[in-house]
Amino acid sequence: WKPADKLPSESELANRFGVSRVTVRQALQKLNTMGLVETRLGSGTFVKEIDAGSTMQELLPTAYLSSSLDQIMEFRRIIDSESAGLAARRATEEVGVLRQINSDMIQEYEAGDLKGFARKDSEFHFKIGEISKNPLLIKTNAILQEILRSSMVDFIEVRGYESAIKYHTLIVE
Repeated sequence: WKPADKLPSESELANRFGVSRVTVRQALQKLNTMGLVETRLGSGTFVKEIDAGSTMQELLPTAYLSSSLDQIMEFRRIIDSESAGLAARRATEEVGVLRQINSDMIQEYEAGDLKGFARKDSEFHFKIGEISKNPLLIKTNAILQEILRSSMVDFIEVRGYESAIKYHTLIVE
């Protein structure tokens, strides 16, 4: 069904899929909770327009409330390594932009500006996502950018600048 289409009744769906109405009702409740369908009292159930942005916004509470610095860094290692691989295969003139961001990061380090360094680090990773040309990576980076940036300040305070500079330089190369 397409967005805005009305779904058949629970009975019709149960018959169509060979399941009980209880099963259909539970499935519709889950779809409603996920924001994929909308039940209008007296009118029926309709397919909602899927908006990846609002759906992915649900990542924010999880990232803010239940993620330790180690969990955030695990997430970044997983996402960043695959993003960098895609970006390496798909990059054109954008490598020059990455090189400049890396250079700016080193300048922030030399100036002792931790927040500036974290901002450039975040920009670096966001740019890699853009170069990958994968819309899911781009959107995920955009939604989580502030969390990742603030966690980077904490991470640098614990681990120092040097390893970040080393690995960013290797990625550019």
